[in-house]
Amino acid sequence: MELLVVISIIGVLVAIGLPALVAARKHSKEKACRAVGVQIDTALTSYETKFADYPPSGGFVKGANDINQGCESLVWHLFTTQKGGPFLDMSTWEDSLVNGDADATAKPPDSSMFMKNELVELADPFKNPFVYFHSRDYSKPAKFGKYTLAGKEVECVPQKSLKTGNYHAPGKYMLWSIGGDDENQNGGEEDVASWN
Repeated sequence: MELLVVISIIGVLVAIGLPALVAARKHSKEKACRAVGVQIDTALTSYETKFADYPPSGGFVKGANDINQGCESLVWHLFTTQKGGPFLDMSTWEDSLVNGDADATAKPPDSSMFMKNELVELADPFKNPFVYFHSRDYSKPAKFGKYTLAGKEVECVPQKSLKTGNYHAPGKYMLWSIGGDDENQNGGEEDVASWN
């Protein structure tokens, strides 16, 4: 009888503690995701200082599919060797580079740190590619909005502020992670966005 009571108490403690542990782990990854986003924002600011513009949302290389273009473009441009690049340290980011849509080019782009033809994306701590849009492409999301997130192909769309009715970060870029819920909310709700 005493053994059953002890087992019951342990079961209750596990039932109470497990959700808290899962929530703490998710919160920790979201915090890491925000830190990664800040590092990418800093790299984008450095890139803009040198090139007088932010990386394009896509269309920079022939032979690629039309999925994850914004993030692939982001990677190729931040790891350029031109004008004082790369703007991110390859040794720090190597484990975050993935090819979620398994596409490649005929040859690596010129002045790139990459010697392979793969078009890779920067993955967030949840192992999904970051979503990236240059501001000039906010109004044409269909061209660059297809992403593979949480194993599903989804359409991503730049969002407008509910307060002002204007796009977030006008004249700059939007960068977001879908976060731990594996659902794209286009930078809103539980997504981890650069403008929040």
